[in-house]
Amino acid sequence: MTIGLHRPFNMPLKSLVWVCQFSKGYRQKKGHDFYIDFFLWMLSAIADHADDFDEENAEGIVRPQNARLILDQFAGCSYEDVKSSVRATLTARTTDADKVVYSNYKNTSYYITLAKKVNLVNGRGELNLLGDKLAVVRNYQFFELSDKHRLIIFSALCPEFFDKLIIITQGYRLVKGERTLEDAFFRSFLKRSGNEGLIRYITSFNDNYLEVLRHWVKTLRLCTSAGMVRRMYLEEIARLDLRDYYETLIKKTESFFEDEFKARVKQEAQYQKIRDSYEYFEKRGLTDLGYVNLYDIKKSFRLSFETFNELLNSYYTQNRQKEIILFSNTVASIDQRRRFVVDGIAALKIRIIKKS
Repeated sequence: MTIGLHRPFNMPLKSLVWVCQFSKGYRQKKGHDFYIDFFLWMLSAIADHADDFDEENAEGIVRPQNARLILDQFAGCSYEDVKSSVRATLTARTTDADKVVYSNYKNTSYYITLAKKVNLVNGRGELNLLGDKLAVVRNYQFFELSDKHRLIIFSALCPEFFDKLIIITQGYRLVKGERTLEDAFFRSFLKRSGNEGLIRYITSFNDNYLEVLRHWVKTLRLCTSAGMVRRMYLEEIARLDLRDYYETLIKKTESFFEDEFKARVKQEAQYQKIRDSYEYFEKRGLTDLGYVNLYDIKKSFRLSFETFNELLNSYYTQNRQKEIILFSNTVASIDQRRRFVVDGIAALKIRIIKKS
């Protein structure tokens, strides 16, 4: 069964540290709710560390201004009143204040849910062995992970996400920076491996699942900029007795890339060359009502007429759902050059419009 991931609330891996730290010192009082108690603890902690908050790297983290707003709203209220107010927002939100409470409570609830899913805490919020280990790592920076945090979190993620994280690093290494192709590599390899259920899940949630995984790879600093897994993780992989599985994954992804995906990378590079050439003429005003002569674009390629015509048809077929691609055979002056034929229509000019 695929573990669901929510963007943005599951993106900050530091949330796992916060849940474990809270649970370490938590003693539930009569009438108290673990989720609400963590919510209040989280609000106070974020408000206390507001000066360290980094807006540029804050996706999925409660904002200090919202934390203060909610704390001020609940100041002087009894615990029962706070509990009732929070729970009321789960069914109805009539004011802006209700919406702020609801969205931020939902945020921190996802922190706990993920900690449970990766077995750092049990169903009652009590620490498991790895969670206890994470809770006692010294917290030098409130919003940042230390390498000790990263290694423990990586270990917790491995039972469910090890292969997926490694496939992403292999995408970085083999595809080399083409974001769309990196994502396509991830999906294509999983599909080839028989993981159709996960592919359908990723697609149905607008790629949020993949975005969260990519963010984790970045946060963990799992690999170098070239996609090579860092030494400290290789040592942890060996300690977890995953070295053979890791090497098998590397061989399989490399084989898949060479045998099946490399041609797609080359083809996508040619598609991009068509776009770049079109934009070159468009930016310089060398168009006819937005259309660029296909022979001008062909000059960028060392291809015969027939091969370039095949490329145009392939480009149109593969990309017409992603962008608006128009062809025209109308010219202002007599042009007796041979016409290209795209999707059965004679064409001499092209217009490409990006979909918003």
